[in-house]
Amino acid sequence: MTANPPPGVTVYQSDIATYWFDDGILVSKSNSTKRTVSNITSNVQLVKKITSNKPVPLLIYLTPSAVPDKQTRLFSATQIPVIYKAMAMVSKPGLRS
Repeated sequence: MTANPPPGVTVYQSDIATYWFDDGILVSKSNSTKRTVSNITSNVQLVKKITSNKPVPLLIYLTPSAVPDKQTRLFSATQIPVIYKAMAMVSKPGLRS
């Protein structure tokens, strides 16, 4: 698997990430967009749509982004177990402020 979608796969785009499937795993390459409750909500709706509302394993390639506010972090924490059954993250160290 790579940090870019392979040729010929269906690619899905949200404000915060690009998604595609690889061997039954949802792969994501995040954008540096600051996370908000609004764009997390839209992203959750997209993921539910492309996964037929079933939790799937996720491999996410993280891009540095600003640390979200507390409300967004708490909201994200409630949504992650709803849409993903496992998650692995690939990142460079550190977050921007």
